[in-house]
Amino acid sequence: MSERAEKTEINYSFKCPICSEGKIEISKVTYDVPDGDKILIIKFECNICNYSNNDIIPLTTNFAPGIM
Repeated sequence: MSERAEKTEINYSFKCPICSEGKIEISKVTYDVPDGDKILIIKFECNICNYSNNDIIPLTTNFAPGIM
């Protein structure tokens, strides 16, 4: 894991909507992107069928115009 990422432990779980047997575990990572912004990456993963999905949520936004 990058030194820019701050991983948190798994806080939530629920029944898998795909296989109905597994448990979806949710893990969260806050990541500092090179332009100074922060994003939240949320991963959903089933322990039985390996279904997974990711969400990326911007926590801050850099509004400075131009090329960096």
